[in-house]
Amino acid sequence: MKKDKEIESSTSLGNQIFGWLEKENSTSKIIYLLTAICLLLFVSDWFYHRHGHFHIEEIPGFFSIFGFVMFSIIIFGAKALRFFIKREENYYGAKAIDSEGTTEEKINKDE
Repeated sequence: MKKDKEIESSTSLGNQIFGWLEKENSTSKIIYLLTAICLLLFVSDWFYHRHGHFHIEEIPGFFSIFGFVMFSIIIFGAKALRFFIKREENYYGAKAIDSEGTTEEKINKDE
């Protein structure tokens, strides 16, 4: 019993603060929290008048929608870019230092 108390008291500060992230439903809790914050900010945009430089900036919810659309474009753009820059797993072949079976002798032999 005494050892259990010692172990609990000796846990690191990081584990005490972020230990809840290792629990089973922590990911879904974070997603729900972020969704609630985004919806709250979107709804709050309807309750005050914004003075923008351009007329479109004064539309309620503009920056929320604009941010979501731009983020989506970045994600789909990255997927399209992956098509052009993707390489095979063994692209560097036997000359790669970290490839399997590569020894210092093979590296010196190729030179």
